[in-house]
Amino acid sequence: MTEKRERSKFSIFGPGMIITASFVGPGTVTTMTQGGAGFGYSLLWAVVFSIIATIALQEMVARLALVTNEGLGEAIRDIFNHKLLKLITVWFSMIAVAVGCAAYISGDLLGTSLGASYLLGIPENYIAPVIGIVILLIGLSGSYGLIEKVMTVLVLIMGVIFITTVIVIQPDFGAVLKGAFIPSIPNGSLLTIIALIGTTVVPYNFFIHASSIHERFNGIKDLRIVRIDT
Repeated sequence: MTEKRERSKFSIFGPGMIITASFVGPGTVTTMTQGGAGFGYSLLWAVVFSIIATIALQEMVARLALVTNEGLGEAIRDIFNHKLLKLITVWFSMIAVAVGCAAYISGDLLGTSLGASYLLGIPENYIAPVIGIVILLIGLSGSYGLIEKVMTVLVLIMGVIFITTVIVIQPDFGAVLKGAFIPSIPNGSLLTIIALIGTTVVPYNFFIHASSIHERFNGIKDLRIVRIDT
Protein backbone atom coordinates (compact mmCIF):
# COMPACT_ATOMS: atom_id res chain seq x y z
CA MET A 1 0.00 0.00 0.00
CA THR A 2 2.81 2.40 0.93
CA GLU A 3 4.66 1.68 -2.29
CA LYS A 4 1.53 2.26 -4.35
CA ARG A 5 0.85 5.50 -2.48
CA GLU A 6 4.38 6.80 -3.05
CA ARG A 7 4.26 5.88 -6.71
CA SER A 8 1.07 7.89 -7.23
CA LYS A 9 2.82 11.04 -6.00
CA PHE A 10 5.35 10.87 -8.81
CA SER A 11 3.19 9.42 -11.57
CA ILE A 12 -0.45 10.37 -11.24
CA PHE A 13 -1.45 9.58 -14.80
CA GLY A 14 -2.70 6.05 -15.32
CA PRO A 15 -6.38 5.05 -15.54
CA GLY A 16 -7.19 8.27 -17.39
CA MET A 17 -4.67 7.39 -20.09
CA ILE A 18 -6.15 3.91 -20.44
CA ILE A 19 -9.63 5.35 -20.91
CA THR A 20 -8.34 7.88 -23.46
CA ALA A 21 -6.63 5.13 -25.44
CA SER A 22 -9.80 3.08 -25.19
CA PHE A 23 -12.23 5.51 -26.77
CA VAL A 24 -9.92 7.02 -29.41
CA GLY A 25 -10.20 4.18 -31.91
CA PRO A 26 -10.95 3.65 -35.62
CA GLY A 27 -14.66 4.25 -35.04
CA THR A 28 -13.98 7.62 -33.45
CA VAL A 29 -11.48 8.70 -36.10
CA THR A 30 -13.75 7.56 -38.95
CA THR A 31 -16.81 9.30 -37.51
CA MET A 32 -14.90 12.53 -36.86
CA THR A 33 -13.46 12.45 -40.38
CA GLN A 34 -16.87 11.93 -41.96
CA GLY A 35 -18.36 14.68 -39.83
CA GLY A 36 -15.65 17.12 -40.88
CA ALA A 37 -15.80 16.15 -44.54
CA GLY A 38 -19.59 16.44 -44.63
CA PHE A 39 -20.24 19.45 -42.42
CA GLY A 40 -16.94 21.28 -41.95
CA TYR A 41 -16.46 22.75 -38.49
CA SER A 42 -20.18 23.19 -37.77
CA LEU A 43 -20.46 20.01 -35.63
CA LEU A 44 -17.46 20.68 -33.40
CA TRP A 45 -19.86 21.72 -30.63
CA ALA A 46 -21.00 18.08 -30.43
CA VAL A 47 -17.38 17.02 -29.86
CA VAL A 48 -16.94 19.66 -27.13
CA PHE A 49 -20.19 18.52 -25.48
CA SER A 50 -19.07 14.89 -25.68
CA ILE A 51 -15.71 15.65 -24.07
CA ILE A 52 -17.31 17.55 -21.18
CA ALA A 53 -19.90 14.81 -20.67
CA THR A 54 -17.23 12.11 -20.76
CA ILE A 55 -15.05 13.88 -18.18
CA ALA A 56 -18.04 14.42 -15.87
CA LEU A 57 -19.30 10.83 -16.14
CA GLN A 58 -15.85 9.25 -15.80
CA GLU A 59 -15.17 11.40 -12.73
CA MET A 60 -18.43 10.19 -11.19
CA VAL A 61 -17.51 6.57 -11.86
CA ALA A 62 -14.00 7.08 -10.44
CA ARG A 63 -15.44 8.71 -7.32
CA LEU A 64 -17.90 5.85 -6.88
CA ALA A 65 -15.05 3.33 -7.15
CA LEU A 66 -12.97 5.19 -4.55
CA VAL A 67 -15.86 5.49 -2.07
CA THR A 68 -17.26 1.95 -2.38
CA ASN A 69 -13.94 0.21 -3.12
CA GLU A 70 -15.84 -1.77 -5.74
CA GLY A 71 -16.11 -1.92 -9.50
CA LEU A 72 -19.12 -0.46 -11.29
CA GLY A 73 -20.64 -3.91 -11.83
CA GLU A 74 -20.55 -4.69 -8.10
CA ALA A 75 -22.01 -1.27 -7.28
CA ILE A 76 -24.91 -1.81 -9.70
CA ARG A 77 -25.51 -5.29 -8.29
CA ASP A 78 -25.63 -3.98 -4.73
CA ILE A 79 -28.50 -1.62 -5.58
CA PHE A 80 -30.92 -4.55 -5.67
CA ASN A 81 -31.85 -6.72 -2.71
CA HIS A 82 -33.87 -9.31 -4.62
CA LYS A 83 -31.69 -12.19 -5.85
CA LEU A 84 -33.48 -12.48 -9.19
CA LEU A 85 -33.08 -8.78 -9.92
CA LYS A 86 -29.41 -9.02 -8.99
CA LEU A 87 -28.95 -11.97 -11.34
CA ILE A 88 -30.74 -10.23 -14.22
CA THR A 89 -28.74 -7.04 -13.70
CA VAL A 90 -25.42 -8.87 -13.59
CA TRP A 91 -26.18 -10.84 -16.74
CA PHE A 92 -27.37 -7.80 -18.68
CA SER A 93 -24.22 -5.90 -17.65
CA MET A 94 -21.97 -8.82 -18.59
CA ILE A 95 -23.59 -9.27 -22.00
CA ALA A 96 -23.51 -5.54 -22.78
CA VAL A 97 -19.86 -5.19 -21.78
CA ALA A 98 -18.78 -8.40 -23.54
CA VAL A 99 -20.53 -7.56 -26.82
CA GLY A 100 -19.36 -3.94 -26.70
CA CYS A 101 -15.76 -4.91 -26.01
CA ALA A 102 -15.78 -7.60 -28.70
CA ALA A 103 -17.11 -5.14 -31.28
CA TYR A 104 -14.61 -2.49 -30.22
CA ILE A 105 -11.65 -4.88 -30.29
CA SER A 106 -12.67 -6.02 -33.78
CA GLY A 107 -12.81 -2.43 -35.00
CA ASP A 108 -9.49 -1.55 -33.40
CA LEU A 109 -7.77 -4.62 -34.81
CA LEU A 110 -9.13 -3.94 -38.29
CA GLY A 111 -8.25 -0.24 -38.17
CA THR A 112 -4.75 -0.89 -36.84
CA SER A 113 -4.13 -3.55 -39.48
CA LEU A 114 -5.31 -1.28 -42.30
CA GLY A 115 -3.11 1.57 -41.07
CA ALA A 116 -0.06 -0.63 -40.65
CA SER A 117 -0.68 -2.21 -44.04
CA TYR A 118 -0.79 1.24 -45.66
CA LEU A 119 2.44 2.33 -43.98
CA LEU A 120 4.43 -0.89 -44.42
CA GLY A 121 3.04 -2.14 -47.72
CA ILE A 122 2.18 -5.54 -46.20
CA PRO A 123 -1.28 -7.09 -46.71
CA GLU A 124 -3.53 -6.59 -43.68
CA ASN A 125 -4.39 -10.30 -43.49
CA TYR A 126 -0.73 -10.89 -42.52
CA ILE A 127 -0.49 -7.99 -40.11
CA ALA A 128 -3.79 -8.56 -38.27
CA PRO A 129 -2.82 -11.94 -36.71
CA VAL A 130 0.51 -10.54 -35.51
CA ILE A 131 -1.15 -7.53 -33.90
CA GLY A 132 -3.80 -9.80 -32.38
CA ILE A 133 -1.13 -12.04 -30.83
CA VAL A 134 0.74 -9.03 -29.41
CA ILE A 135 -2.47 -7.72 -27.82
CA LEU A 136 -3.27 -11.19 -26.47
CA LEU A 137 0.19 -11.53 -24.91
CA ILE A 138 -0.07 -8.13 -23.25
CA GLY A 139 -3.47 -9.09 -21.84
CA LEU A 140 -2.31 -12.52 -20.66
CA SER A 141 0.66 -10.97 -18.90
CA GLY A 142 -1.75 -9.86 -16.18
CA SER A 143 0.43 -6.81 -15.54
CA TYR A 144 -1.61 -3.67 -15.03
CA GLY A 145 1.61 -1.65 -14.98
CA LEU A 146 2.60 -2.92 -18.44
CA ILE A 147 -0.81 -2.14 -19.94
CA GLU A 148 -0.77 1.33 -18.35
CA LYS A 149 2.69 2.13 -19.73
CA VAL A 150 1.80 0.92 -23.24
CA MET A 151 -1.44 2.93 -23.26
CA THR A 152 0.29 6.05 -21.93
CA VAL A 153 2.94 5.91 -24.66
CA LEU A 154 0.28 5.41 -27.35
CA VAL A 155 -1.81 8.33 -26.06
CA LEU A 156 1.25 10.61 -26.06
CA ILE A 157 2.06 9.57 -29.64
CA MET A 158 -1.54 10.25 -30.71
CA GLY A 159 -1.41 13.65 -29.02
CA VAL A 160 1.76 14.63 -30.88
CA ILE A 161 0.25 13.45 -34.19
CA PHE A 162 -2.98 15.43 -33.62
CA ILE A 163 -1.09 18.62 -32.72
CA THR A 164 1.26 18.18 -35.69
CA THR A 165 -1.72 17.73 -38.00
CA VAL A 166 -3.24 21.01 -36.78
CA ILE A 167 0.05 22.82 -37.44
CA VAL A 168 0.39 21.33 -40.92
CA ILE A 169 -3.17 21.93 -42.19
CA GLN A 170 -3.52 25.39 -40.57
CA PRO A 171 -7.30 25.45 -40.12
CA ASP A 172 -9.45 28.58 -39.98
CA PHE A 173 -9.39 29.08 -36.20
CA GLY A 174 -12.27 31.55 -36.37
CA ALA A 175 -14.46 28.90 -37.96
CA VAL A 176 -13.17 26.33 -35.47
CA LEU A 177 -14.16 28.49 -32.48
CA LYS A 178 -17.54 29.26 -34.04
CA GLY A 179 -18.26 25.58 -34.68
CA ALA A 180 -17.09 24.59 -31.20
CA PHE A 181 -19.15 27.08 -29.21
CA ILE A 182 -22.16 27.98 -31.38
CA PRO A 183 -24.36 24.86 -31.77
CA SER A 184 -25.98 24.25 -35.12
CA ILE A 185 -27.71 21.28 -36.74
CA PRO A 186 -27.28 21.39 -40.54
CA ASN A 187 -29.68 19.40 -42.69
CA GLY A 188 -28.88 15.69 -42.61
CA SER A 189 -26.44 15.99 -39.71
CA LEU A 190 -28.51 14.49 -36.88
CA LEU A 191 -27.21 10.93 -37.24
CA THR A 192 -23.65 12.23 -37.47
CA ILE A 193 -24.15 14.22 -34.25
CA ILE A 194 -25.45 11.11 -32.50
CA ALA A 195 -22.46 9.14 -33.82
CA LEU A 196 -20.00 11.83 -32.64
CA ILE A 197 -21.43 11.68 -29.14
CA GLY A 198 -21.76 7.88 -29.16
CA THR A 199 -18.12 7.28 -30.09
CA THR A 200 -16.90 9.52 -27.25
CA VAL A 201 -19.25 8.75 -24.36
CA VAL A 202 -18.52 5.01 -24.25
CA PRO A 203 -20.44 3.10 -21.52
CA TYR A 204 -18.06 0.15 -21.10
CA ASN A 205 -15.27 2.61 -20.29
CA PHE A 206 -17.14 3.22 -17.03
CA PHE A 207 -16.51 -0.38 -16.03
CA ILE A 208 -12.85 -0.25 -17.12
CA HIS A 209 -12.24 3.00 -15.24
CA ALA A 210 -13.85 1.81 -12.01
CA SER A 211 -11.74 -1.36 -12.03
CA SER A 212 -8.45 0.31 -12.96
CA ILE A 213 -8.85 2.92 -10.21
CA HIS A 214 -8.22 0.21 -7.60
CA GLU A 215 -4.93 -0.74 -9.24
CA ARG A 216 -3.44 2.72 -8.74
CA PHE A 217 -5.23 4.64 -5.98
CA ASN A 218 -6.04 4.01 -2.32
CA GLY A 219 -9.46 5.40 -1.51
CA ILE A 220 -11.23 8.74 -1.22
CA LYS A 221 -8.08 10.51 0.00
CA ASP A 222 -6.74 10.22 -3.56
CA LEU A 223 -9.80 11.92 -5.10
CA ARG A 224 -7.91 15.10 -6.09
CA ILE A 225 -5.24 13.08 -7.91
CA VAL A 226 -7.89 10.94 -9.59
CA ARG A 227 -9.65 14.06 -10.88
CA ILE A 228 -6.39 15.38 -12.34
CA ASP A 229 -5.77 12.02 -14.02
CA THR A 230 -9.31 11.96 -15.40
